[in-house]
Amino acid sequence: MTLSTRLGLVAAFSGIAAVSSAQLFSDPCESLTAYTVTQFDADNVGVVVDYSNFVIGATTINIPEAPRPISGGGATTGILLQTNIALPTGTTGINMILNSGGVPLEVTSSDYMLSLDLYMKCDNPVGGIGTTQAFNAGVSRVGDVAAIGWYNRATAGDGNWVTFVGDGGINGTDMRNYRGTAQQGGLDVGSVTCQSVFSFANGYEYAGAPGGNWTKVDLAVIGGRMYWRMNGTAFPTTVATATNGKVWFGYDDPFAGVAGAIDKQYAIVDNVVVKELPKFTGNLTLSGYGGDITTENFTALVLDGAGAVIDTLTFKVDLSGNFSFGTTMEGAGSVVITADSSVNRWIQNVTPTVGGTSLGNVNLLNGNVAPDNFIDILDYTILAAKFSASSADPDWNTVGVDGYRPSQADVTGDGIVDIADYTQLSANFSAVSEYIP
Repeated sequence: MTLSTRLGLVAAFSGIAAVSSAQLFSDPCESLTAYTVTQFDADNVGVVVDYSNFVIGATTINIPEAPRPISGGGATTGILLQTNIALPTGTTGINMILNSGGVPLEVTSSDYMLSLDLYMKCDNPVGGIGTTQAFNAGVSRVGDVAAIGWYNRATAGDGNWVTFVGDGGINGTDMRNYRGTAQQGGLDVGSVTCQSVFSFANGYEYAGAPGGNWTKVDLAVIGGRMYWRMNGTAFPTTVATATNGKVWFGYDDPFAGVAGAIDKQYAIVDNVVVKELPKFTGNLTLSGYGGDITTENFTALVLDGAGAVIDTLTFKVDLSGNFSFGTTMEGAGSVVITADSSVNRWIQNVTPTVGGTSLGNVNLLNGNVAPDNFIDILDYTILAAKFSASSADPDWNTVGVDGYRPSQADVTGDGIVDIADYTQLSANFSAVSEYIP
């Protein structure tokens, strides 16, 4: 299915806002028409409510409008998610798969992002009154029914997805990311990142956990990797392949059921958008490099007009040095590009576009072995210490007592540290990075 066909199908939905040329899906959450609902059992709910005034049990609940409203949608309509409601018998969950014309939407863009607004309410985890429940969201999903993604379940889920609890009531990693059924990493609510993003000062009920206030959730797929953000702050994910596939979100109870107040255990989702990301393109050369450049990883920092880092991305080039990578930045900014052993280039006053904005020819000066933004005597010292090392050595990629790998001194990329590396380093001696934070 072509991009234009997918856009036409999405725009045809009742209750779904018209989309711009970069959007693949846009839903203000006024109905469930745009979702394929998958449940583990019947004791789960996904229903549209006016969250400014709705009732759970005997409690009337009033929640303010979500932070990223979609034009044309109701101000305070959203999807209420509940689990283990009436007959709490064990782990259960509900997944909402974005669909197109009643069929799960297949996203085939190489660079795209799922965005949604989330409100989680949680019972008090401190005294053990309630049960900890979790929100989930994912991209590049393959299965429609069988692979329900939920927290702490190694036997469920596919694609790339994240799962997190709203109250910090699980010891260890309360915020997790998965590739299929394998946990890739995570953070505890006590981490610096969680404590900063989900603080009392920011309106959250439990320090370090996203309960009791709106949270902006974003999952971006760029260059085959998933990037996860909460309220604009990056959460760590590992390098795991994020292929084409379906996009979804869900809610679950990973434990035995509701022990506390049911009116304090739910999630509201609003303003669900999937959009194709704008891109930067160009051609890259790495001075003096004679190895297979397609195996090298390059780094791009994308900065907004005020100089704040928006994206930190890893990308590759083809045999001719051509590259393309998406970005979540909108509007004008700048891009900093570097390699493992180069000083960086800073391309300023550029605006990404969906069709791709060229950064031109990016020539990276090689020899910054340290790396520390300068090609100087320190780089010579490291290279001398690693002289004659080769890729056949068992410690080629092992950090030595000096803090450096022998492979770092292989400036030319030919698998050996020799006079050619000295020559290249000398040619670029005294070079300085164009951008130094």
